[in-house]
Amino acid sequence: MKWSLYELIKKSQMKDNKALMKIIEEFMPIIKKHSRKVRYDDITNELIIALINAVYNIPNVITEEKDIKNYIFKSIINEYNRILKNKTKIYNFEVGIELERLGKKDDDVETRILVYEVMDKLSNLQKEVIEYEFIEGYSESEIAEKLHVSRQAINRTKNRALKKMKLYIQCEYMVLI
Repeated sequence: MKWSLYELIKKSQMKDNKALMKIIEEFMPIIKKHSRKVRYDDITNELIIALINAVYNIPNVITEEKDIKNYIFKSIINEYNRILKNKTKIYNFEVGIELERLGKKDDDVETRILVYEVMDKLSNLQKEVIEYEFIEGYSESEIAEKLHVSRQAINRTKNRALKKMKLYIQCEYMVLI
């Protein structure tokens, strides 16, 4: 006998593991689709956990099949976006650390080579801003004054440069963001 999604959810909420497994199987294609988009080992597990949380926390007023599917799908997508946002923050933090380390004496040769290789892909202005801020230690205001542009223009240029560097590293070295 085939149970409706609503019935499976109610059974799952009463700790019926078989019903929960059927729900997971039904939404597994969506989870796999989003898992393939990033190189992060635990994303499948985290999306399954998001699915399980959605099943246990679905409001009682949602009883229609399409509304239930929509609620679960949005829960999975929201978790996926949250994971990407967190991974991007971590990656941007790590790129910033690598750039800051570049001026230090004890940094490794591979890091220096990688950063300079990536910086070659930047425009002259972007390269200048990155060098001033991360290698020479100037603030955005000092760089703006030095280059006779606004601080906002420097911030925008820096962000574009970091984004370009991140994309290059991601494409070239298959690194997860």
